[in-house]
Amino acid sequence: MAAHDQCDTFSVNSLYVGDCTPAAPKTRICIIGHLKDRQDVVEAAMCHGIPVTFSDTGKEHLEDSGTIFITDVFEGDTFTTLKERSLVLGPVALLQCAERQLPLPDKGRPVYNLSMSNVVVVFAGFKSKKELSELLQLARYMGASVRDKILRPHVTHCVADSVISQKYPLCNALKIPIMKTDWLREAWKQRDDLNFHITNNEMVQMKLDALTGCRVAFLGFPEDEQKHMEEVAVKNGAKVVSATHPTCHFLVIDDSNPIAPVLPESLGPNVHVVKSEWFWASIQCRMCFQGENYAYEQAPPTPTIPNGSHASPAKHAGYKSETKRRRLQETVAHQLAQEAAQTHVDPFSPESPRHKRRSSVSCAGNRSISILDVTPVSPKKALIVECVNESKENGAPDLTQMSKRQQVCWELLQTETNYVAILHTIITLFKNPLENPETPGEPLLNPTEIKIIFGNLPPIYDVHKSLQLMLQRMMRPWKEEHSVGEAILMHKEGFAKAYPPFVNYFEKTKETLIQCDAEKPRFHAFLKRCQTKPECGRQSLVELLIRPVQRLGSMILLLKEIQKRTPKGNGDYLQVEQAIKALNEVMLNINEGKRKTESQVVMFDIFNDIENCPPNLLSGHRFFVSCIDAVEIGDGGLSRRGDSLVLYLFSDVIELCRRRTKAVATAKSPVNPSGTLGRAYTKRYKHVRLVSLYEVRRIVDITDDNDFKNTFGLVLLLANETTENLYTFAALCEKPAKTEFLMNLCRYLGKIYNKPDHEAFLTEMRPEQVALDPSVQTTAFSKALKYATKKGEKLSRVLSIRKTDTPRQRLSRAVSTFISPLRTMATQSSPLRSMRLASSSNLNVSQTQQMLPPRWTRGSFSEGTKNSTLV
Repeated sequence: MAAHDQCDTFSVNSLYVGDCTPAAPKTRICIIGHLKDRQDVVEAAMCHGIPVTFSDTGKEHLEDSGTIFITDVFEGDTFTTLKERSLVLGPVALLQCAERQLPLPDKGRPVYNLSMSNVVVVFAGFKSKKELSELLQLARYMGASVRDKILRPHVTHCVADSVISQKYPLCNALKIPIMKTDWLREAWKQRDDLNFHITNNEMVQMKLDALTGCRVAFLGFPEDEQKHMEEVAVKNGAKVVSATHPTCHFLVIDDSNPIAPVLPESLGPNVHVVKSEWFWASIQCRMCFQGENYAYEQAPPTPTIPNGSHASPAKHAGYKSETKRRRLQETVAHQLAQEAAQTHVDPFSPESPRHKRRSSVSCAGNRSISILDVTPVSPKKALIVECVNESKENGAPDLTQMSKRQQVCWELLQTETNYVAILHTIITLFKNPLENPETPGEPLLNPTEIKIIFGNLPPIYDVHKSLQLMLQRMMRPWKEEHSVGEAILMHKEGFAKAYPPFVNYFEKTKETLIQCDAEKPRFHAFLKRCQTKPECGRQSLVELLIRPVQRLGSMILLLKEIQKRTPKGNGDYLQVEQAIKALNEVMLNINEGKRKTESQVVMFDIFNDIENCPPNLLSGHRFFVSCIDAVEIGDGGLSRRGDSLVLYLFSDVIELCRRRTKAVATAKSPVNPSGTLGRAYTKRYKHVRLVSLYEVRRIVDITDDNDFKNTFGLVLLLANETTENLYTFAALCEKPAKTEFLMNLCRYLGKIYNKPDHEAFLTEMRPEQVALDPSVQTTAFSKALKYATKKGEKLSRVLSIRKTDTPRQRLSRAVSTFISPLRTMATQSSPLRSMRLASSSNLNVSQTQQMLPPRWTRGSFSEGTKNSTLV
């Protein structure tokens, strides 16, 4: 390729090599300097059966070429003098030879360690002789062998400074790892580590960036997309230049743009004009591909007539002759015919990548206005003729000859064909390459991520592929008695099994896809590369994956149109009606399953957000309903007065937890991979109590006054207590949110107790009736105010604080008849007898006897009991 025709400026043969210097017989080992004080070095030297001497500089043994000098200083005049006269080893090499029971190196050049033993290196793309010489010496100091030519399998690694080199594509073809220069420099920094080797897992990641040394330009992209591509190019070692830069190597063109960009006339001599796929393929595979395989071919320019001009072509300077006018007409007609062929969707070719939906009535709607404007003769009529002829050539029936019912059935087949083509594209273009173990480079996604994104898609593809084939057989040949509804009903079970797993976990799929796209650059490049394919129609994978979520709804609409155009005497009328009902049932089940699935996911999040949360909170039959933030305002309650609590309502229990003032980092959360995967998860709450709904006797909605606002109470008979207690709270939310929470609690209490009138569990009382004392609320409200201030809430909308010197009286004995609707009235003369519940029904004896289980008939309020305790 032209861009790679720039040969390596220097060859290692032009530098000092010294590989072939014959080694003299070894006469002694001379340990220089402070190394004589290291016992391990001295012992390693004595293992080789050669006399060991010590010296400060080693100059007294320079005349003996058989002396092996041991020093840790591999620079300076002394080192230069020693290596020219004899073999110089580092202490690490001496220790490694002794440990591995290897003979001392005898290549005739200095060796500091053996971290690059068995590594054969070739250098490529260097223009600086000084830098090449430095790296060459470092490689040899670490025991590597260096070659000037690439001979596989002898060469194991290539060290390159640029991808613009003749050796670069050859190394890629031979699958030789191409490393950046920092690979050698980082290894030299760790030269004193006995166990270090340059091929360990961390070091092999230091491969040369895909565009190192390239000068890249972009043309024809939207502004934001071009900015993103330029940033990616710079991160991968490229330098972004203008399209007319004389030393530009690659000019990347947006080939998917319907308006072809105009190439500049003055391009550099060695520039490669490539499609955008070249760029993303290089990033994905971490190698710069040759431009010839992705060359951009510009279409020949088509002469145009200015819009709005009605003058004869002969009046224009470019069309003076009749011959030129005929040529122009032929060119435009050929171009329109090609576009008609490209936009035509053949329903009998489900593998076709063209799934842009077009009208079943007219082909002209898909044409560009600019194309019509250049046609000198009746463009719309000619275009329709072209489309009809194209349809007839492909075997598609003429829509003008169809009945209204057949037209809508044909539309159903077309949309089904497009939908199957989309699913086929997702599986073949995205899923299969990600699962293919032979894909170059490391896997882009792990098996778990692939399963989360694509695992639920194949069953949907299979059932719709079967439906499409059945609809095809109906349309060829078409008969009015064909039953489209029967075909849908035959696939009802398939829809019911295939769609719920995909729709229920679509948000998880989308979240995983977005996370992998953001955190994995190579996967991001893979998605961008696939998006440039014509099969994708410039749509992202997220946009393609949302199609299954929308498909059943669009099918119902088309079936309703078919039913409108089907006579009631036709047997398919009832079949279509049943098919619509069946699809509605499937969608209803999907929605219900999605709601439960999302609720269970929330339940897992809640469980992992509460310290010491009981494991039995997680149950297959239980799901999350709602929650409310509140402050406990009573003494002797579930927590301490003034604590900020959260009440999580589930289908059969209430989880009460206290908000932690200082969150504690604990174990990792398995339910929130996007935010906590691989990091310590901070639990914000601490478990207080898990209350079963069977322990809830009554719900009290305390009316607002000047002292208390947005308060409520729960009458509970806890498992470890023998009497009922009233626990009061102040909700840290607006009144409608509190009312909604209490109504949800009533609703699920009605399900637990099997009571249709669930509102009977809720009653209203004034603060003085439940003995709320404003004088003792200062601490509780101040704590709530402190919490609300941190969270930016305005507590004044929720609570009104006012002190008073007179405490309220405790609950009287008569209140006990009001607290629970499940007990008899204590006295018929009670002043509370005439009060009404939220359900507007009186608490008389007959009502309470109907609702009263035998074991709840005991007890009444005792005056003076703490926290309104029932005795």
